[in-house]
Amino acid sequence: ETMGGTVIQAGKPFPPIYDMALKTLGNDIDPKQVLAVGDAFHTDMAGARGRGLDSLFITGGIHRSAIHPKGVGHVDSEGLLQLLSNEGFSPRYMAPTLIW
Repeated sequence: ETMGGTVIQAGKPFPPIYDMALKTLGNDIDPKQVLAVGDAFHTDMAGARGRGLDSLFITGGIHRSAIHPKGVGHVDSEGLLQLLSNEGFSPRYMAPTLIW
């Protein structure tokens, strides 16, 4: 961009990656029926928010030291509230882990 070229950002949190995922699901999918799952605010949660998708934030991921300093079984509510405040928004859902 600084050299005058066109740059298309395709990874999270940029819309093209979400558009591609939605297109893969089919034309009849309502984005309101999609749940984005991730553990990073600056990519996963920001991308879901930017695309208008509900999101499930996995608190035991990359932000676990701020939210679970004593282990995933314990939540530091001050740390969680500080993270949410710093980011300026909250995901719809939160879970410490995701196992499938």
